[in-house]
This record gives sequence, C-alpha cells and structure tokens, in this order.
Amino acid sequence: MIRTLRLRTLTLIVFVLAVLLHVGTADALTLPKSGNGLQWVVRTLSENILPNRNMTPPSYDFKRLEAHQSEQLSDVYARWNKHNERSDFFSRGLNAPIELEEGFLIDIEETHGAAARERIERWQAMTLLSDKLLIERKLSLVNDFFNEAEFKTDMSQWGKEDYWASPVELLSTNAGDCEDYSIAKYFTLLAMGVPAENLRITYVKAVRLNQAHMVLAYYEEPNKEPLILDNMIGRILPASERPDLLPVYSFNG
Repeated sequence: MIRTLRLRTLTLIVFVLAVLLHVGTADALTLPKSGNGLQWVVRTLSENILPNRNMTPPSYDFKRLEAHQSEQLSDVYARWNKHNERSDFFSRGLNAPIELEEGFLIDIEETHGAAARERIERWQAMTLLSDKLLIERKLSLVNDFFNEAEFKTDMSQWGKEDYWASPVELLSTNAGDCEDYSIAKYFTLLAMGVPAENLRITYVKAVRLNQAHMVLAYYEEPNKEPLILDNMIGRILPASERPDLLPVYSFNG
C-alpha cells in the first residue's frame, strides 16, 4: 500500500513539474509543426518514448514508473477479463475477441440499464471484426466509439483523485476521463488484433490548456511519427499535426 501511494505520488509530481518547469503562457509553449512529430518517434517498436527531460527532473525514475503503470494496466484488465468467456489466460486473452458472460451482462443491465448493456454488446461485436477491417478503419471505429462517452473527472465519477476505469466501467456509466478513453481504446485494439508493440498509452502536456493529458499513439513502423487517438478531438491525426500536445513519456502492457 505504501509503495503504491509513493508511486502514485511520483506520477502526480511529474505533471506538476511539467507545468512548473515551463515558463510563459500556454501559447508560447506551442511547438512548431515541423519538429513536433520527431519527439514522438521511436527507433524500434519494442521501446517506448524516452522521457522528455525538458519537462522532468533528470533523476526521475521512469523505469520504475513505467513498471508501475504496466502493473496498473494488468489490474484494469483483470477486473473485467475474468468475465470474458474467450480468454483462457492473460497473454492469449489480450488478442482475442471479447465475449462477456451472460450473467455479467445481466448484472450490468440491472445496475446501469439496458443502454449500458447495448453499448457493451456493440463493443463486443466490434472486436469480432478484426479480420475484416484495415488498420485505418479499426483505429477510426474504436476512436469514434469511445469518444461518444461523456467526459467526467475521476472525482466526480468515482469520488477519487485518480482511478483507472476498465472499458466495461467506461461503457456501463457512459463516462470517463482521458485515461479511461485511452485505456479502453488500447485494450479494444488489442482485442481486434493490433499488436501491443504498435500501441503506446502516452502522457502528454496539453499546452493550450496547460495541463496533463493522456492519449493513445499508434505506430505503424519504427522511425515514423505515430497517429494520435484523442478524446479532445474527433479526427485521428499524425503527431506533427498535434502541436498542442507535448509528449512526456509512454508505456504499454
């Protein structure tokens, strides 16, 4: 418990420092379009974005934080995957279509209403299309689907400062924050057959809002800027066309 609290505190410190270490207005922090995409590029698909040292202390332990975030992802996955009839074990279940137990769906309907069950059934059906869609269509479908949910802070939604909701929780309540959107898109694309190494859940600074934010980045190949899936805008754009976002660090499961 103490270790979890310390790591959570470290996560918050990163973004406090991200704001404090930049002097000037939010407009002054906007990056030139020509160079912005380079900050997102990775040399191999097996590595994550390096920490942005202009926004964080040089001594910050990102390896420890990345391990903690991956552990949190596993916890989120376990909360709903135990009800997934198509999953036998973790590694296989990540890349399998989703089919939740009928009893679990009945509980969701009784608790959150018929509309909640309908959203989850649409989600399940979407994951069955993995062999029938090109990657561009998968990204667009998933991005649009989850962006329909209402934005709510963790405090207003869950009564907590920080809570990572599962895709089932997001769809059941039809609300979440930027972390919840990104996580739901991540797990859904995995279920639709997109390899984990092509996806990065990415902490960024939204420079115009001057606050921390989270998006999902899709990397088609190494040494190429990613496409950004974001709840703040409907369109999926290359990183170079999102000068309003400054990447801090990324991770996946």
